Amino acid sequence: MEDEIDIKELLTALWRKKIVIIVVTCIFFILGMVLYGGLSKSNPVAKNEDKKNNYYKTEFILARGKSKELDGEIVTYKLSIDSGVLINLTKFATAQNFLEKVISEMNLSDTIDADELREKISFSCGEKSDVIMLAIAYDDEVAIPISEEILSEIKDKIMKLYEIDGMTIIDGPRKATQDDIENEIAVETEGEEVVEEITEKAPSKKKVVLITGIGFVLCCGVIIVMELFNDSIKNERELEKATNARVLTNIFKEDKNITEKINLLRVALKEQKVILVTSPNVGAGATYVASRLVKSYEEMGQKAILVEANDLTENKIKELENSNDIVIVDSENILDSAKTLFAVRYIKNTVLVSEERKTNIEEVIKAKANVEGVGGKLLGNVLNKSNKK
Repeated sequence: MEDEIDIKELLTALWRKKIVIIVVTCIFFILGMVLYGGLSKSNPVAKNEDKKNNYYKTEFILARGKSKELDGEIVTYKLSIDSGVLINLTKFATAQNFLEKVISEMNLSDTIDADELREKISFSCGEKSDVIMLAIAYDDEVAIPISEEILSEIKDKIMKLYEIDGMTIIDGPRKATQDDIENEIAVETEGEEVVEEITEKAPSKKKVVLITGIGFVLCCGVIIVMELFNDSIKNERELEKATNARVLTNIFKEDKNITEKINLLRVALKEQKVILVTSPNVGAGATYVASRLVKSYEEMGQKAILVEANDLTENKIKELENSNDIVIVDSENILDSAKTLFAVRYIKNTVLVSEERKTNIEEVIKAKANVEGVGGKLLGNVLNKSNKK
């Protein structure tokens, strides 16, 4: 690894893995929506388990039109209550922004959050009654001011939605008595149906965003850590630093200009007649480079031949040198083949082919040491299968 962190290289690594980052981020977004969004089934009346604890109730009616005298009595035209009205009441009273505002104004941020409070709010109505009950299943007197804030919030919205003239509170907010609790449980036990609907639970946007962000950061972090601990050759600069020899050509993956890149290598090799092409590791592309190099010489009208190092002896290479303009020797990787080392001793001129992000830096350093250890000369490097920047 280099002593200094290459920020540009890290950003390039992230860009190469952009599809992975997008997929992982989407997975975390979906996870966030599953946990904190979507639809959930809730009972508009507080559960029996909550009723066994303290809770606060407020009973009210929604009046449509003005009150008038009928047969000596004052009659108010009330809004007929169905499950849709209860759903809308719940929606208005449990909106994320509204609950967060209430919690903040009451300085309850340290003790309760919007999601917790939302689960403690419910609306219900008797089967044949127009009286609606707001229940706060919360065992603390803060339920009273919370109830008042909720009633204030829903009043204007429900009046506009249903074109009613007012909301009349009949009873509460007050703490439910044991009789209230027992009566309601008894009614349910006797078979009174309780309105139960699937109501939309507003996604907790902050938590969904948080989980999505965690996925994005986690994925990027893993890629960066892997990049920092990746000790393979990543660019020309690292290859030149490891070998103290310049990169003669850089061959990109799926490069349409491969012929020109090989021609640059041919020109850089100048007047050398016998050249050994090898690599520090298997699969780096030495054979491919050697064969394309021979073709490049032939296109220039020179008599060039490609031979394998395994088929040579020192006398054989001299014969080939005398009968050809250029002799290119293809060899196995120099770290594993004794025959390659033997060929380097009498051929001398060596080109080292390394594969970007696969050939290890230490392998490159050892390959150069092997060349020079038997009296050979490293003419330069070829960086193969590199990524376009």
